[in-house]
Amino acid sequence: MNLTRQIKQLPFLEQATPDVVNSLIQIADIIELEKDDYLVKQFDIGNHLYFLLLGELSTLIPLKENNVEHNVGSVKHKNTPIGWSAFRMPSRYTTTYVAYKKSQLLRIPIQPLTELIHQNPEFGNDFLSFIYASCLPILEEVQNQTRPFFSNESLAFDETRPLVHRDYQAFSDNEAFDLINSSAFFEGFNQQEKQIFSQSVNLCLVNQGDIISQQDKTSDGL
Repeated sequence: MNLTRQIKQLPFLEQATPDVVNSLIQIADIIELEKDDYLVKQFDIGNHLYFLLLGELSTLIPLKENNVEHNVGSVKHKNTPIGWSAFRMPSRYTTTYVAYKKSQLLRIPIQPLTELIHQNPEFGNDFLSFIYASCLPILEEVQNQTRPFFSNESLAFDETRPLVHRDYQAFSDNEAFDLINSSAFFEGFNQQEKQIFSQSVNLCLVNQGDIISQQDKTSDGL
């Protein structure tokens, strides 16, 4: 499959300058997967963005309880982006992708792509607009497929109740900092910012059935 031709047919390059197109040709390549080959795994550090050229990939989410991977969607339309969650710190893939059939993908390293976006704002706007529009139907499919895994709160336990009187325990700054420092969520923060967060941490004890958050209710913490 011709790399130059596949780069030039990308929808977000219609208005791009020749320099931008040539830069992408220099950094991109095409990879091929056989059926059941893994492309990326959930929570892996993301170094590349992918665009489907040929074939089909399954979207999987593993459950911690039994390590079983559940199929929650598929990618089968040409030029669909994969791995876009890695654009933001901590730069990890949010789902697992495995080839449902023999597939070919365009692979672009994220770091030089990010630099190209910063150097060419108009290209960056077209690129990010395309990513946003392409990802909406994927997210909707994943949401619909995962709905059965999340029980209605009234069915989850025999009894549920709002958590009105929170039972807080002492939590030292050092313990809080160690907890924050080990969390992938906080990888994008520097040490000083983590110290600030650790000074606001409380340890809250809850019982089975306690409702700690509800949709449409005011948020009181993370």
